[in-house]
Amino acid sequence: LPFLSFGTDASGKDLLPAELSSGSCARFSNGKVKCWGQNDFGQLGLEDINHRGDGLDINNVPLPANPSEMGDSLPFVNLGTDGPGNDLFAKQISSGSEHNCALFENGRVKCWGMNAFGELGLGDGGDRGDGLILGVPLQVGETEMGDALPFVALGTDSVGAELKVIKIVSGDRYNCVRFENARVKCWGSPQDGATGLEGAAIVMGDGLAFVPLGTDLNGAELRIADVDASYRHTCVLFENGFVKCWGVNAVGELGQDDTNTRGDGLDAANQPLPAGETELGAALKFIPLGTDSKGSNTVVE
Repeated sequence: LPFLSFGTDASGKDLLPAELSSGSCARFSNGKVKCWGQNDFGQLGLEDINHRGDGLDINNVPLPANPSEMGDSLPFVNLGTDGPGNDLFAKQISSGSEHNCALFENGRVKCWGMNAFGELGLGDGGDRGDGLILGVPLQVGETEMGDALPFVALGTDSVGAELKVIKIVSGDRYNCVRFENARVKCWGSPQDGATGLEGAAIVMGDGLAFVPLGTDLNGAELRIADVDASYRHTCVLFENGFVKCWGVNAVGELGQDDTNTRGDGLDAANQPLPAGETELGAALKFIPLGTDSKGSNTVVE
């Protein structure tokens, strides 16, 4: 099985990934990104819907052995520039079902690919990166990527400064981010409560609520040290070492000794919760992970 070829840098040395995502994207040490594989919705960010790496053209006709679609023939994703015109430097990437996202050094996020459930966070349902607008090809010179691809609007803090993202994770048509203030927001498909909004409409910017995860003994919001997303459930690790999860719970993935979904605004009988009731916040219990040899609760480090 050969190694994947990502091409070479300006000095002719092989490009080596610094990070991989599950959607077949690679981030390199120069902050640039390449994606390959399935591309039905423009998730490769190359402004077409041609798959890459399959050895076939868009009509499923085999390509000649040379040139390859990979290596230097596989373009970097055009993610745009900062204010002074320098290429944006990606510090992290994440992949959902058919979309990808990049977190930049400035603490802001861009997403591209499928957008049927608002997973790109742009306030519409239009895919980005497929070279189409409402199914019509872009005009020559038009683009949806680069500087034309907006940052995701995630709101501001108490003094009006833009919230700075520390980490982004993606699941099945949704994303969650952890901010510098140790809180979390999620957007995209609310199916099975993965976004933790309990059925509330998703409005971006300041209208997008933080996921309510409870308070400490002093009434302060619990501070989140890490976040991760799976298919349709999300988990957070708090600074106190405890864990909470919400979303789909068909096989006990929330660790609550039942199979009731949390975060969808529905009770165990799939009926809307009464007004004022919630399954999140203090009602969402820490996952019991047992005790150590001294009888203290086991915490995650």
